[in-house]
Amino acid sequence: MKSSAQQPRILIAGAGIGGLACALALHAAGFRDVILLESAPTIERVGVGINVQPAAVAELSLVGLGDEFERSGIRTRAIAYLDEFGRQHRSEPRGTAAGHRFPQYSLHRGDLQAMLLYAVRDRLGPESVIGSARVVAFYESDNTVTVRLASGAALGVDEISGDLLIGADGIHSNVRRQLHPEAMAVRSGGLQMFRGVTELPSFFDGETMIVANDSSKRRLIAYPISARHAQQGRAQVNWVCMIPDELLPSSSDVWSRERMSAQDVLPHYAGWTMETFDLQAMLAGSDSVLRQAMVDRPPLPWWGKGRVTLLGDSAHLMYPVGAHGGSQAIVDGFELADTLAASTDLVQGLRDYEIRRQAPTSSIAQANRDRDAAERSLAAAAGADKAAEIDRITRTYNAVAERSPRNG
Repeated sequence: MKSSAQQPRILIAGAGIGGLACALALHAAGFRDVILLESAPTIERVGVGINVQPAAVAELSLVGLGDEFERSGIRTRAIAYLDEFGRQHRSEPRGTAAGHRFPQYSLHRGDLQAMLLYAVRDRLGPESVIGSARVVAFYESDNTVTVRLASGAALGVDEISGDLLIGADGIHSNVRRQLHPEAMAVRSGGLQMFRGVTELPSFFDGETMIVANDSSKRRLIAYPISARHAQQGRAQVNWVCMIPDELLPSSSDVWSRERMSAQDVLPHYAGWTMETFDLQAMLAGSDSVLRQAMVDRPPLPWWGKGRVTLLGDSAHLMYPVGAHGGSQAIVDGFELADTLAASTDLVQGLRDYEIRRQAPTSSIAQANRDRDAAERSLAAAAGADKAAEIDRITRTYNAVAERSPRNG
């Protein structure tokens, strides 16, 4: 498969949120020969909840997906900071309530991916996303980059060539592995995340995320994610329990994603109470519980070279503390499309993209680490001191995470 004479062919390894958003951005910028190579046979509705920040909502709204967000997700208007007894110490406005032009949305990750996938296939053609096509390596010539696919690829070929390769293949990125073989290790945050999704009769006011912690540094994050459930007078709630390794009988391997039971989580929150919902019922009510270690990676000194670059988690894996990882991958894709459209040289366009995105994503990744440490320190605070410290933490974090010129 070769590029057309009129249009450069852009290959994207990975059809996750970042890769799909990048494809939409490239289409909007005038690129029509874009192929996404996805390792999974099909893209199905899996995962849990995700927050999409105003900067990313702005980009996707400008390519016509604003109404889809409204139909699928919940406008998150506030974050309530609580203790383990449900006492509120601070409320932080979010999205349009905080003065942004675009909302912050909470929705099911599978719904977001399906929304993006439908739009990509509608605009770039049904054959633009190819399943069972895992990129394992690449090599360059003077004018092309060629990817090698895992044996048994659905295409019936083991190589595809194009003008550029975007590595959006996530935490286990083979594109990153070839570019940066020495930088594949992850750093553990020293805690495990237990994630689930539960349907409840109601949750707060239906538009609020909660962040709670106790004196043992356990944390709980929960928020509603479904417009359809809200219209039915109920709430579908995404929840994340963050438990320090030292409080668990065994820690999970940093690479693993394990299916667990609610019984693995409930004892850690036995003494917690929430006034507005039944916490124990929420934890027990999830059909499945996914456990994984909280990890990130140190910033790379450079992302790509030649006709190859990285995007999203493959470039800048972050702690999921500030709910910015997926949003930054989306912004990556639109920045990349802009720099390629503005450049007369595609390779230089990749370098311009890296210059624009490397510093802000590195800053946000560090801010996420700093915020995690600061939130753990709240375990020893109480009353007015705790409220003041939460205010300081959020202001410090937002000054970094929301200062992007592409901020909605």
